[in-house]
Amino acid sequence: MKRLDFNKFVEADFTYMRFVHVAKQESQLGMRERIDRELAVMIDDLMGINLEYNNVGKQVLAIWQGYWMAISALDIDIED
Repeated sequence: MKRLDFNKFVEADFTYMRFVHVAKQESQLGMRERIDRELAVMIDDLMGINLEYNNVGKQVLAIWQGYWMAISALDIDIED
């Protein structure tokens, strides 16, 4: 799957859809592990580019909101 382009503003709804898509892919990992791995990839990609501080905060917020929207929508137990 193509990685997100963080040079453009990423909306929470877009990251949510990406997390849900990743969670539903067939893999030996569980849904939560796939979502957590994608979260790590997104944050790593974001930190690897040079953005203004204000823009980074907005991107992190969009990723975080999308992450929790996906966890809630997929009814994944957060205690796992």
